[in-house]
Amino acid sequence: MEYLLQHPPVQGKGALSKVMADIDGALFPTEKDAAVQHFRFSPLVKPRPALVHNLVVVLLKQFLQEPLDSNAQLRRAAALNAIRTMHREPSEQALKEKLNEVTRAMLDSDLLRLVVFLGRVDDCWHFLADDVVGRLERYTDQIPETELSSALPITLRIPGLESRAKGTNLYAISDGTEVSSGRNRTLVTLRDHNPNVTVEFWEQLVTRTGLDDLKANAGETET
Repeated sequence: MEYLLQHPPVQGKGALSKVMADIDGALFPTEKDAAVQHFRFSPLVKPRPALVHNLVVVLLKQFLQEPLDSNAQLRRAAALNAIRTMHREPSEQALKEKLNEVTRAMLDSDLLRLVVFLGRVDDCWHFLADDVVGRLERYTDQIPETELSSALPITLRIPGLESRAKGTNLYAISDGTEVSSGRNRTLVTLRDHNPNVTVEFWEQLVTRTGLDDLKANAGETET
Protein backbone atom coordinates (compact mmCIF):
# COMPACT_ATOMS: atom_id res chain seq x y z
CA MET A 1 0.00 0.00 0.00
CA GLU A 2 2.82 2.40 0.87
CA TYR A 3 4.43 1.72 -2.50
CA LEU A 4 1.18 2.48 -4.31
CA LEU A 5 0.75 5.76 -2.46
CA GLN A 6 4.29 6.83 -3.23
CA HIS A 7 4.13 5.86 -6.89
CA PRO A 8 1.02 7.12 -8.74
CA PRO A 9 -0.16 5.32 -11.87
CA VAL A 10 2.00 5.69 -14.96
CA GLN A 11 0.74 8.44 -17.29
CA GLY A 12 1.74 9.94 -20.61
CA LYS A 13 3.45 7.91 -23.31
CA GLY A 14 4.34 5.13 -20.92
CA ALA A 15 0.72 4.60 -19.96
CA LEU A 16 -0.45 4.79 -23.57
CA SER A 17 2.13 2.20 -24.62
CA LYS A 18 1.16 -0.12 -21.79
CA VAL A 19 -2.56 0.01 -22.54
CA MET A 20 -2.00 -0.47 -26.26
CA ALA A 21 0.28 -3.43 -25.59
CA ASP A 22 -2.53 -4.99 -23.56
CA ILE A 23 -5.07 -4.40 -26.34
CA ASP A 24 -2.67 -5.85 -28.92
CA GLY A 25 -2.42 -9.04 -26.91
CA ALA A 26 -4.34 -12.01 -28.27
CA LEU A 27 -5.98 -12.61 -24.87
CA PHE A 28 -7.42 -9.13 -24.46
CA PRO A 29 -11.24 -9.34 -24.07
CA THR A 30 -13.50 -8.94 -27.08
CA GLU A 31 -16.55 -7.93 -25.01
CA LYS A 32 -17.10 -4.54 -23.34
CA ASP A 33 -17.85 -5.72 -19.79
CA ALA A 34 -14.77 -7.94 -19.68
CA ALA A 35 -12.65 -5.10 -21.06
CA VAL A 36 -13.95 -2.78 -18.32
CA GLN A 37 -12.85 -5.31 -15.70
CA HIS A 38 -9.46 -5.61 -17.37
CA PHE A 39 -8.97 -1.85 -17.33
CA ARG A 40 -9.69 -1.73 -13.57
CA PHE A 41 -6.09 -2.88 -13.16
CA SER A 42 -4.48 -0.52 -15.65
CA PRO A 43 -3.50 3.14 -16.02
CA LEU A 44 -7.14 3.77 -16.96
CA VAL A 45 -8.26 3.54 -13.35
CA LYS A 46 -7.53 7.23 -12.72
CA PRO A 47 -6.18 8.59 -16.01
CA ARG A 48 -5.54 12.11 -17.07
CA PRO A 49 -8.02 13.28 -19.72
CA ALA A 50 -5.15 13.50 -22.22
CA LEU A 51 -4.46 9.78 -21.87
CA VAL A 52 -8.07 8.89 -22.58
CA HIS A 53 -8.19 11.27 -25.55
CA ASN A 54 -4.96 9.97 -27.07
CA LEU A 55 -5.92 6.35 -26.55
CA VAL A 56 -9.27 6.82 -28.27
CA VAL A 57 -7.61 8.57 -31.21
CA VAL A 58 -5.00 5.82 -31.60
CA LEU A 59 -7.66 3.08 -31.50
CA LEU A 60 -9.85 4.99 -33.95
CA LYS A 61 -7.02 5.46 -36.44
CA GLN A 62 -5.93 1.85 -36.17
CA PHE A 63 -9.46 0.58 -36.74
CA LEU A 64 -10.11 2.75 -39.78
CA GLN A 65 -6.66 2.99 -41.34
CA GLU A 66 -5.06 -0.42 -40.82
CA PRO A 67 -5.99 -3.80 -42.33
CA LEU A 68 -6.79 -5.49 -39.03
CA ASP A 69 -8.09 -9.02 -38.76
CA SER A 70 -11.50 -9.64 -37.19
CA ASN A 71 -10.17 -10.45 -33.72
CA ALA A 72 -8.03 -7.30 -33.65
CA GLN A 73 -11.10 -5.26 -34.60
CA LEU A 74 -13.14 -6.91 -31.85
CA ARG A 75 -10.46 -6.16 -29.25
CA ARG A 76 -10.32 -2.50 -30.26
CA ALA A 77 -14.08 -2.18 -30.32
CA ALA A 78 -14.30 -3.71 -26.84
CA ALA A 79 -11.59 -1.33 -25.63
CA LEU A 80 -13.34 1.72 -27.07
CA ASN A 81 -16.69 0.72 -25.63
CA ALA A 82 -15.10 0.08 -22.23
CA ILE A 83 -13.22 3.39 -22.23
CA ARG A 84 -16.42 5.27 -23.07
CA THR A 85 -18.18 3.48 -20.20
CA MET A 86 -15.44 4.38 -17.75
CA HIS A 87 -14.55 7.88 -18.96
CA ARG A 88 -17.43 9.24 -20.98
CA GLU A 89 -16.55 12.93 -21.36
CA PRO A 90 -12.95 12.79 -22.68
CA SER A 91 -13.63 9.80 -24.91
CA GLU A 92 -16.74 11.38 -26.44
CA GLN A 93 -14.80 14.58 -27.06
CA ALA A 94 -12.07 12.67 -28.86
CA LEU A 95 -14.59 10.94 -31.13
CA LYS A 96 -16.35 14.22 -31.81
CA GLU A 97 -13.08 15.86 -32.82
CA LYS A 98 -11.49 13.05 -34.83
CA LEU A 99 -14.05 10.62 -36.27
CA ASN A 100 -15.07 12.79 -39.22
CA GLU A 101 -11.50 13.89 -39.90
CA VAL A 102 -10.22 10.33 -40.07
CA THR A 103 -13.23 9.16 -42.08
CA ARG A 104 -12.87 11.89 -44.71
CA ALA A 105 -9.31 10.71 -45.38
CA MET A 106 -10.42 7.13 -46.07
CA LEU A 107 -10.42 5.66 -49.57
CA ASP A 108 -13.74 4.42 -50.94
CA SER A 109 -12.22 0.95 -51.08
CA ASP A 110 -11.76 1.01 -47.28
CA LEU A 111 -15.27 2.07 -46.27
CA LEU A 112 -16.16 -1.43 -45.11
CA ARG A 113 -13.91 -0.70 -42.13
CA LEU A 114 -16.09 2.28 -41.22
CA VAL A 115 -19.24 0.16 -41.49
CA VAL A 116 -17.69 -2.47 -39.23
CA PHE A 117 -16.61 0.26 -36.81
CA LEU A 118 -20.14 1.67 -36.61
CA GLY A 119 -21.53 -1.81 -36.11
CA ARG A 120 -19.16 -2.68 -33.26
CA VAL A 121 -18.48 0.59 -31.45
CA ASP A 122 -21.56 1.75 -29.59
CA ASP A 123 -23.57 4.80 -30.55
CA CYS A 124 -21.22 6.65 -32.90
CA TRP A 125 -23.66 7.59 -35.64
CA HIS A 126 -24.56 10.93 -34.06
CA PHE A 127 -20.93 12.07 -34.35
CA LEU A 128 -20.99 11.87 -38.15
CA ALA A 129 -21.19 15.02 -40.25
CA ASP A 130 -23.68 15.27 -43.12
CA ASP A 131 -21.04 14.70 -45.81
CA VAL A 132 -19.83 11.52 -44.09
CA VAL A 133 -23.41 10.27 -43.70
CA GLY A 134 -24.01 10.92 -47.39
CA ARG A 135 -20.93 8.95 -48.33
CA LEU A 136 -22.05 6.01 -46.19
CA GLU A 137 -25.50 6.11 -47.75
CA ARG A 138 -23.97 5.93 -51.22
CA TYR A 139 -21.78 3.04 -50.12
CA THR A 140 -24.85 1.25 -48.81
CA ASP A 141 -26.56 1.79 -52.17
CA GLN A 142 -23.60 0.28 -54.00
CA ILE A 143 -21.95 -2.26 -51.71
CA PRO A 144 -19.39 -4.15 -53.82
CA GLU A 145 -20.35 -7.75 -54.42
CA THR A 146 -17.14 -8.93 -52.74
CA GLU A 147 -18.12 -7.09 -49.53
CA LEU A 148 -21.83 -7.83 -49.56
CA SER A 149 -21.89 -10.77 -47.15
CA SER A 150 -19.81 -8.77 -44.64
CA ALA A 151 -21.37 -5.32 -45.01
CA LEU A 152 -25.08 -5.98 -45.50
CA PRO A 153 -25.82 -7.63 -42.11
CA ILE A 154 -24.06 -4.73 -40.38
CA THR A 155 -25.82 -1.96 -42.31
CA LEU A 156 -29.10 -3.63 -41.35
CA ARG A 157 -28.15 -3.09 -37.70
CA ILE A 158 -27.06 0.56 -37.99
CA PRO A 159 -30.11 2.79 -37.36
CA GLY A 160 -28.92 5.45 -39.80
CA LEU A 161 -28.49 2.93 -42.62
CA GLU A 162 -31.08 0.25 -41.89
CA SER A 163 -33.88 1.61 -44.07
CA ARG A 164 -31.42 2.34 -46.86
CA ALA A 165 -30.03 -1.18 -46.72
CA LYS A 166 -33.50 -2.70 -46.82
CA GLY A 167 -34.51 -0.60 -49.79
CA THR A 168 -31.47 -0.91 -51.98
CA ASN A 169 -29.46 -3.99 -51.11
CA LEU A 170 -31.84 -6.93 -50.96
CA TYR A 171 -30.51 -9.75 -53.06
CA ALA A 172 -31.70 -13.17 -54.11
CA ILE A 173 -30.39 -15.87 -51.82
CA SER A 174 -31.85 -18.83 -53.67
CA ASP A 175 -31.46 -19.66 -57.35
CA GLY A 176 -31.79 -16.25 -58.93
CA THR A 177 -35.01 -15.41 -57.10
CA GLU A 178 -35.41 -11.65 -57.19
CA VAL A 179 -36.24 -10.18 -53.79
CA SER A 180 -36.02 -6.50 -54.51
CA SER A 181 -34.41 -4.25 -57.09
CA GLY A 182 -32.82 -1.15 -55.62
CA ARG A 183 -32.59 1.74 -58.08
CA ASN A 184 -32.67 -0.61 -61.06
CA ARG A 185 -29.41 -2.22 -60.04
CA THR A 186 -28.56 -5.63 -61.40
CA LEU A 187 -29.35 -8.25 -58.81
CA VAL A 188 -26.86 -10.94 -57.99
CA THR A 189 -27.24 -14.29 -56.36
CA LEU A 190 -25.24 -14.43 -53.15
CA ARG A 191 -24.64 -18.13 -53.50
CA ASP A 192 -23.07 -17.61 -56.91
CA HIS A 193 -20.91 -14.59 -56.07
CA ASN A 194 -20.15 -15.36 -52.44
CA PRO A 195 -19.97 -19.15 -52.07
CA ASN A 196 -19.12 -18.89 -48.35
CA VAL A 197 -22.39 -17.21 -47.39
CA THR A 198 -23.74 -19.11 -44.40
CA VAL A 199 -27.20 -20.07 -43.29
CA GLU A 200 -26.69 -17.74 -40.31
CA PHE A 201 -26.17 -14.78 -42.65
CA TRP A 202 -29.18 -15.75 -44.73
CA GLU A 203 -31.40 -16.17 -41.65
CA GLN A 204 -30.29 -12.77 -40.35
CA LEU A 205 -31.19 -11.14 -43.65
CA VAL A 206 -34.57 -12.85 -43.66
CA THR A 207 -35.28 -11.90 -40.05
CA ARG A 208 -34.31 -8.27 -40.51
CA THR A 209 -36.31 -7.84 -43.70
CA GLY A 210 -39.33 -10.00 -42.98
CA LEU A 211 -38.78 -12.24 -46.01
CA ASP A 212 -40.16 -15.30 -44.26
CA ASP A 213 -41.45 -16.75 -47.51
CA LEU A 214 -37.87 -17.50 -48.58
CA LYS A 215 -36.90 -19.42 -45.45
CA ALA A 216 -37.42 -22.71 -47.25
CA ASN A 217 -34.36 -21.94 -49.37
CA ALA A 218 -32.06 -21.19 -46.45
CA GLY A 219 -30.31 -24.54 -46.46
CA GLU A 220 -29.36 -24.18 -50.12
CA THR A 221 -26.86 -21.39 -49.35
CA GLU A 222 -24.62 -23.31 -46.97
CA THR A 223 -21.41 -24.67 -48.42
